[in-house]
Amino acid sequence: MEKNANGNTFSRCLFGAGTAVVIGLPPAFDLSASIGDSLQVRLATAFAHWSGWEMIARSVRNSRAALRLLTGLDFCQTEPEVLKDWLKLGEEKGALARLYIGQAATFHPKVLIVSSHTKRFAIVGSGNLSAGGFRDNVECSVFIDHEAILDELEAWFDGIFADESATHSLTGRGIEEYEPKFQKMRKRLASIRAAQREIQSKLAEAQIGEATTSATAPKAFEQMLLTVLRSLGDRAAHASADIRSRVLGDGIQYSTRDKNWLAHCLVKLQEALVIRKSQKGDYLITARGRRLLEQELPSITLQTLKRYPEYIQAQSDRGKNAAKTRALRRL
Repeated sequence: MEKNANGNTFSRCLFGAGTAVVIGLPPAFDLSASIGDSLQVRLATAFAHWSGWEMIARSVRNSRAALRLLTGLDFCQTEPEVLKDWLKLGEEKGALARLYIGQAATFHPKVLIVSSHTKRFAIVGSGNLSAGGFRDNVECSVFIDHEAILDELEAWFDGIFADESATHSLTGRGIEEYEPKFQKMRKRLASIRAAQREIQSKLAEAQIGEATTSATAPKAFEQMLLTVLRSLGDRAAHASADIRSRVLGDGIQYSTRDKNWLAHCLVKLQEALVIRKSQKGDYLITARGRRLLEQELPSITLQTLKRYPEYIQAQSDRGKNAAKTRALRRL
C-alpha cells in the first residue's frame, strides 16, 4: 500500500495488496469494473492459469465486449480448463480465442488492452494470467493510457492475432490433444519446483549462517518478530494479521540479511504448518501453530527460532509414535 499526494492509501496491485505492482496505476482503479464496462478486450498471455482467469472471468462474461484471447502452449503451462472456458465463451458470446503455434521463438507477452466509449488503457508487464501474475508474485507491469502507444499496441496485437502462420483458432480437438501432455508435464514441474525450493532454502540458510554469527544482529528485530508471533496467538485480536508487513513495516530499517532471514523463517514456519498463507497473501497463524507457540514461545530467541520448525516436526513425530504405541497396546 502507498499514499497519494492527499495522504490517502492505495494499492499498486490490481487485486488487493500484493507484490505484483503496476506502475502508473490510477488510485482506486478497478480492473473488473473497467472490463465490465468495456466494448473490446484484447488479451495476450504467455501462460493462462485458472487462478488468474477466474479473477476476471465474471466481468468478461457480464460485459458487452468483443473478446480476442491469445495464449501460448510453451512448457505446457497453460491450463486446459482455461482453454475450455474460452471455447465456451466463443459459443456464448462470439469470443475469438487463438493459440500461438509459431516455431521460431517462445511466446512470452503479457498484454491486456481494454477499450470502452470513455477510455482506453493497456497493462503490459511481466505477469501472466494467473493469481501470481495479478497479485502474489514479484511482478512489474506498466499502466498505459497514451493514445499513440495504445495505437501501436493494438496494431501489434491485431497483427500477430491475424497471422495464420503463427496462430490458429482454439478448438475442442486441439484441447483434447494438448491435455494429456499438460498432465504429464505437470508432474515434472512439481519435481522441478521442489528442487528449486531446496536450492533457495540452502542459499537462504547460508546467508542466515552469516547473519546469526554476526555481532550486529539487531535486538529490535528479534523483539519485533517475537512480539508479532506472540500476538498471532490471539485468535480474536489478530485473525487477519500480516506477519511480513507488521515486522518489516513500522518505520524500522532492516538490512538485506535480516529481511532474508525473516523470509526464510516464514517459509520454514509455513512448511511446519505453524503459519499459512491466505488468499490475500497474508501469513496467518494456524491452530497447531497457536497451540505450540503459546506453550514454547517464551524460550525462543533469535538464534533458536530458525530451528523451531525442526522442533515442531520432532514433537509431531513423537506424538504420532505415541499414538501408534497406545493403539498397539489396545490390541
